[in-house]
Amino acid sequence: MLTWLAWFVGCQGTESKLEAATIENTAVAPTNTSIPTSTPTFTSTITATPIANPTSTTFAPATLTAVPTATPNLPPITIPADDPNIRYMGRFDQRDPANPIFDWSGAAIETNFSGTSLAVILESGNNLFNVAIDDNTQILQTVPEKTVYQLADNLPYGEHHVRIFKRTEAQVGRGAFRGFIIAGGQTLLPPPPPVRRIEFIGDSITAGYGNEGDSPTCYFTPATQNAAATYAGVTADHFEAEYHLIALSGLGVVRNFAYADSLSDTTAVDYFKRTVALFPGLSWDFTQWTPDVVVVNLGTNDFSTEPFPTQEEFVNGYTNLLIEIRTAYPQAQIFATAGPIMYPDVWWYVETAVDHTNRQLNDGRIYYVAIENNLELSEVDYGCDYHPNVNGHQKMAEQLIPAIAQKLGW
Repeated sequence: MLTWLAWFVGCQGTESKLEAATIENTAVAPTNTSIPTSTPTFTSTITATPIANPTSTTFAPATLTAVPTATPNLPPITIPADDPNIRYMGRFDQRDPANPIFDWSGAAIETNFSGTSLAVILESGNNLFNVAIDDNTQILQTVPEKTVYQLADNLPYGEHHVRIFKRTEAQVGRGAFRGFIIAGGQTLLPPPPPVRRIEFIGDSITAGYGNEGDSPTCYFTPATQNAAATYAGVTADHFEAEYHLIALSGLGVVRNFAYADSLSDTTAVDYFKRTVALFPGLSWDFTQWTPDVVVVNLGTNDFSTEPFPTQEEFVNGYTNLLIEIRTAYPQAQIFATAGPIMYPDVWWYVETAVDHTNRQLNDGRIYYVAIENNLELSEVDYGCDYHPNVNGHQKMAEQLIPAIAQKLGW
């Protein structure tokens, strides 16, 4: 376990531009911009950028290579966002099916298609996305003034697969997906979804804050965040599971990072119920997607700065969160994890909350998992602002995976 001094240094590093920003009651109003009826001009091409030190098998580093070939002389067509062959993974506000809104990290859009070129119609501020086309992956950096991004040209005519995955978290920006533009083809039925499902609830660690940074002393930028290379992404990929990330930097069980009082007004239990993280007006319909497993990794921010909540306040808050999760998912196996970066007493507080909840609900399917701190306090295992880097997340996953496998027989 980290010494007290090392833990303190790590917590001081978390006070960054992203985590210091408020995460409470920031409204995101859905837009109603219609899908273009004419074919937009492709003004620029996605930059082929290797992903640094990936651990997720879904996002291996690659450069998309255009393969010239003879193609049918068909004009580009616009595929609206409500096309039945497009599959969404993660929480999306789909009150307007032609303009789904999203901001949680790890939200993904997927389809198969035939054709020789592909563009996406996407309004998404300054977010970054992993774009996987067939076996090749690139990073897409969106900008506020742009809505059409050319993803591929000169593809061999035939069937292809595309998956667009949001690397960055809600505070970086929300997204509005409006469809694809395909030349020489159409959408096809997507591949069948994974059978297994996992939901992860956490803070900056789960969101992948700074995990692609090159040292503990670098400062966070959106380019240093990759939700796919977190312990959550690695764990889900190991089990070939679809996963949702309900994670925000600064989030606490009862007290968010650097909050002025010992208890915050809006905490994890509130965000757990939201469709769009920074839009409190729309509750998530838990019947839309039911996980087999829920993993909770929270408690670092509650005790990152004073005034600390009391033991009773934290344990009661954590117990309430577990009860809300159990109410939402009656059949899920729940894993409450502690570590690797936490105020020393929090490990015991989390275990106490698990015990209280199991006894209160007569449950027995809520488990405490200690993720011991075997991370080296250097660039070997830490990225920006003393958050685990890709290698550190791999070490976390290696402790979580056996715990899940044992309980579920996966």
